[in-house]
Amino acid sequence: MLVLNTENDKIQVVLGGAVTTNQLQCYASYRDRTSTTFSAGQNNLNTNDTTDVDLVGAPAASTQRLVDYLSVYNNDTAAAAVTVKLDVSGTERILWKGTVASGGLLTYTEGAGWANVAEDAPGYAINVQAITSSPTDSQTVYFGTLPKAPVTAAATSKVYIRKAGTLKVAEIYCYSGTAGTAESWSLYVRVNNTTDYLIATLAVSASERVFSNAALSIPLAVGDYIEIKGVQPLWATNPLTTIYGGYVYIE
Repeated sequence: MLVLNTENDKIQVVLGGAVTTNQLQCYASYRDRTSTTFSAGQNNLNTNDTTDVDLVGAPAASTQRLVDYLSVYNNDTAAAAVTVKLDVSGTERILWKGTVASGGLLTYTEGAGWANVAEDAPGYAINVQAITSSPTDSQTVYFGTLPKAPVTAAATSKVYIRKAGTLKVAEIYCYSGTAGTAESWSLYVRVNNTTDYLIATLAVSASERVFSNAALSIPLAVGDYIEIKGVQPLWATNPLTTIYGGYVYIE
């Protein structure tokens, strides 16, 4: 429980910078207690960029304000740096500080504490694959979730996104019956057939090649689609009977 004891106590919310499109929506519910009365109250308002906003105002004299619930909903189009703080006559104490994702909800609930719903929610993985092929010199190919060989035509192996999030990990296992030589071979995540994000470039001569990247940060909206794009080098000795399998992770 958050308790405001004096006429100088209040809870404020402020952002780390200007919003892109929409101010964040805030709500608070509380109970005021005196020696003789007990009454409920609520407040709803919007943030104001880097200007402090009183989410819960100070109680009246001889009154305790017991805060039951707070929420900050990010209906902006970008993630927001949010600080919720206690202000006592200008002396501030941080209650919560962090990033609320676009579409995310920060809550405080009496008895349960703080929860950053989008941040705490589990992510999900999408498997990708391509069946056996023998890579061609200097060719760009694409594959997705269909059990078929990589193709040279983009936007034909689409993997549609049905839950918005950030693609953070790509792990693609590639095995060739004949390893081939060690020219540089690159795989990318391609978004909406417009933007490429490098997974990894490998210059190894081995049957097993693992294209792995756990430091990606690719924003994806509902309705976007991705493909795995491969840019093949001019090999001295080509790999043969190559098969791909792996996943991308989104949260």
